[in-house]
Amino acid sequence: MLITNMNPPTDHLPKWQKGQPSPNPNGRPPKFITTLKRQGYHAGDINRVILTILSLPEEKVSEIASLEEYTILERIIAKALINKTYSSPILKLHFYLFCCSI
Repeated sequence: MLITNMNPPTDHLPKWQKGQPSPNPNGRPPKFITTLKRQGYHAGDINRVILTILSLPEEKVSEIASLEEYTILERIIAKALINKTYSSPILKLHFYLFCCSI
């Protein structure tokens, strides 16, 4: 069976009308990379750390996330990678390469 539309139906939802309060007053949450940039990290540093951590075994990533001897950038990225709810490593890789692109 070929699924052509992955989006759920929205016909039953009320349509937003001009002048109504926003259904999302805080806006879309920032992407992970944008959050790191706001903290002062440069795109090249972020990409280097993400690519390095993605090449490590899961035990090493857990170690990086928990030990204070690593830089805060390395620890933030390791924790973000561990805490994502994606079930497979391929989905995690896809998330960081395509959803968090700079």
